[in-house]
Amino acid sequence: MTEPAEVQKNTQAVQKIQRCAIYARYSSDMQRESSIEDQIRKCREYAAKQGWAVEEDYILADRAVSGTSLEGRDAINTLVEAAKQNPRPFDVILIDDTSRLSRNLPQGLNILKSLKFRGAGICSVSQGLDSREPSAYQLFVIFLMMDEQYIPGLADKVHRGQKGRALKGFIAGGRCYGYRNRPVEDTTRRGDYGRPFVVGVVAEVVPEEADVIRRIFRSYASGLSLDKVAKLLRADGIPAPRPPRRNSVRAWCSDSIAHILGNERYIGVYVWNKTKSDRDENGKIVTRPRPQDEWVRCEIPDWRIVSDELWKSVQAERQLKKRFGNPKNGGLGRTKRSHTYLFSGLMFCGACGGPINVVDGTTDAAKVLYGCSRHRYKGACSNDVRIRRDSLEEQLLSWLTGDLSNGSLLEEVVNSIQEKVQDHVAALLSAARKHAVNAPELRKELAQLKEETRNISDVIAEMGLNSSTTLRVRLQTAEARIGEIENQLTQVAQPTTTLPFPCNELRGYLLGRLRDLPSVLASSPLLTKQALRKLIRKITLSPAAEPRRLKVALDFELGTGGDSAVLQSGTLDAFMQQYGFSTITVTGLTLDAGRVRRKSPAPKQTHQPDGGAAMASPPLAADVLPTKGLDIAQTGIAL
Repeated sequence: MTEPAEVQKNTQAVQKIQRCAIYARYSSDMQRESSIEDQIRKCREYAAKQGWAVEEDYILADRAVSGTSLEGRDAINTLVEAAKQNPRPFDVILIDDTSRLSRNLPQGLNILKSLKFRGAGICSVSQGLDSREPSAYQLFVIFLMMDEQYIPGLADKVHRGQKGRALKGFIAGGRCYGYRNRPVEDTTRRGDYGRPFVVGVVAEVVPEEADVIRRIFRSYASGLSLDKVAKLLRADGIPAPRPPRRNSVRAWCSDSIAHILGNERYIGVYVWNKTKSDRDENGKIVTRPRPQDEWVRCEIPDWRIVSDELWKSVQAERQLKKRFGNPKNGGLGRTKRSHTYLFSGLMFCGACGGPINVVDGTTDAAKVLYGCSRHRYKGACSNDVRIRRDSLEEQLLSWLTGDLSNGSLLEEVVNSIQEKVQDHVAALLSAARKHAVNAPELRKELAQLKEETRNISDVIAEMGLNSSTTLRVRLQTAEARIGEIENQLTQVAQPTTTLPFPCNELRGYLLGRLRDLPSVLASSPLLTKQALRKLIRKITLSPAAEPRRLKVALDFELGTGGDSAVLQSGTLDAFMQQYGFSTITVTGLTLDAGRVRRKSPAPKQTHQPDGGAAMASPPLAADVLPTKGLDIAQTGIAL
């Protein structure tokens, strides 16, 4: 029987394609590295049989990364982005099987659609699937669905096995500071790679780390705070515990000390199954606590490091501090007094990106010191500059109410905004022309998908509760693609080619954002904080070349404090948000961290001849003057 002409045409097109990329992946660091080599070898052999050429620069792999999310999968993301190039560097991506591509059905289908839209495809060599063939899409849906269902079943089996091991006293989780993990082998049985079968993993006490743990318990029991204990360990150069996989900072800090003080493993009690990990809608791992009745507790005396007496003493101290309160890092909201701290919560370190918090407090709220939280509490940042609250607030407020309103500074800001808007509009015009070329094909695909969704909906309605899972997935996939196409078609419209507001109106707009600030400063601190948060999105403080000085970068809001619901069509706010401009970053201000306001001395008294007292001289004025003559070293708009 002769094949239809369309099928023959598609088959010939596939056979002509010769340029191949290769993608490989394994999901666990417990798997063999050679798994990548095996996958690549199979793909090479398949390409050789087909007469296709492998592009060596596009043989990429993701190692020890789960297929349930695209997060952290740099290799597949790189290949998808490479397919968008013109000319495209390859025509098809070879994979060992569909499970290497993804174990998430929607994400896997999105990859297929993205590649198809750009004329590329995916070929699973083990299953003989080529996404460019007419009937391959449905088969990919089925296989990806099976790959996705594998994960929950595997998770249940792994969890069941871990529970059994925990009940037998084996380690069912990762490493713990103070112990080393040692595998227990059964020499009568053979395991992987011809080695003895591993029955389980037990923990052994590491003497050096056990001494550190006992020191931590004794120090805290003697009255030292969590932060003080961490500082002493950092000062002695004692290596900190390895951080979790999702945390890159390895340092002694209050949190790590608190975790050690509450770990029952150090008194020989193993508690397992306290938490569970799930992925949110964005694919990020979220840890959640389990109900206490699901916990598994086992007593293992060999693990004991701390005596019962020391443990009880520490727990009593922790409960006491928990009952009467422990001060938290940072000034924002810590106490009623800190509600007056105008810039707390807005400041970040330019060296490490961490928050700038109150790192040293006194009974005088004006004299509290701001500094990098990571430097102060973890020793993980080089920014050691501290600045008094009164000095920081006075210098910043002087600049906001004075120099920023200066005409020359605003002129440069306005010109920068206009240039950036014109560049952005030019990019939008280019994208609109590109989408306009593809518009007929997109409209045709849109009509076909809408017809398909109507047919599938009719079938599902007839079948009712017995409707096929595959049909429901196809309906969801088609509806998602319809949304993508409609979004692309909306971009065909030509954007405004010029800024619809003259420069003087834009200058007036920015002045209007600052005009009411001086009067607000004279009102309550709480109202001032609210006004500042509508004006400023972020303040970045970086160490300057000069000692005890901080460079400042302020991200100013261009809209109405992010409340897009109140924007009126045709306003400058609406225009700026329409084209993606929400903030403008202004730099050039430098704070003097050594400059503080000195209190006026008490008036001196002199005795008059009649025995009375008189003022010898009026009070001296404060020695802090507003900073003048600032310039903007760099002006940029954050998109």
